Amino acid sequence: AGFDLHGDLILSDGSFTIDEFAKLLDYQDRVDLLVTNTCRSDDFASYAIQLGVKHAFGVKGKINDDQAMQSWIYIIEKIFEGRNLKEFFPEFYR
Repeated sequence: AGFDLHGDLILSDGSFTIDEFAKLLDYQDRVDLLVTNTCRSDDFASYAIQLGVKHAFGVKGKINDDQAMQSWIYIIEKIFEGRNLKEFFPEFYR
């Protein structure tokens, strides 16, 4: 999976647009964390925040599978340490 240059999520069985993602959020009571650790997912994460997601992480360029997994593990470790994501990752917040 990853994002194309237009911001659409490319899955093994097709694509998933930002507009389709927005419709899914209409059915959520709350989304506290979204990690889109795939290639070129930073705009997708920013859009998710605009739609009401509290915390969203994305990748500006390309990322390989190992880097993606390590970044997810790192975020989860910080959460379990009781870290405040906004304070620990200030560069991710606009």
